[in-house]
Amino acid sequence: AADVVEFSLLGTRHAVPQEEMKDDLAVLPFIPVPGTPEIVLGVAELRGELLPVLDLAAIFGRRSPIGKRSRMMHIVNGAFQALVVTDEVAGNRHLPVESQRQVPIALPHQVLYGCYLEAGMVRLILNVESLAVHFEKTSVRELMASLSPDIAVQPELTQEALEHAAQASPAAETVHQTGEA
Repeated sequence: AADVVEFSLLGTRHAVPQEEMKDDLAVLPFIPVPGTPEIVLGVAELRGELLPVLDLAAIFGRRSPIGKRSRMMHIVNGAFQALVVTDEVAGNRHLPVESQRQVPIALPHQVLYGCYLEAGMVRLILNVESLAVHFEKTSVRELMASLSPDIAVQPELTQEALEHAAQASPAAETVHQTGEA
């Protein structure tokens, strides 16, 4: 059997092993760090330590909207520590052995511990440390996109595409320059 903590990401429920979840916190102020992968929103201080703030929605080419109900999960896995932004922390759940499944495809990296079915939906048990370490690898992004078809994956906008869109639309150019519509 496994004990997990369920949380919501982009409106879809996932889980992390209970032993890795150290705390459920209100969203702490964080400072963006230029030049980091999209999964890293920045750094925040927790009990005198600077920890990376991760947005797992980046795996799906998206950003988590941070609102009043958003939470941060303090994840610890060995020497790895991070704060993970979530829509909400749904709580603990005990998974009987028979309800757990291996992910039915070969994983390029151990980014998932497994999965389970609930109400006809596949719920992923995420390895946050491995996702953070291997995030930049295309194989990981493609895997996560294929496992969560209910989360629409946004094509990544390159700077070139943004500039092209701005040139094509005078309104977009105005918004870009003035910051107002």
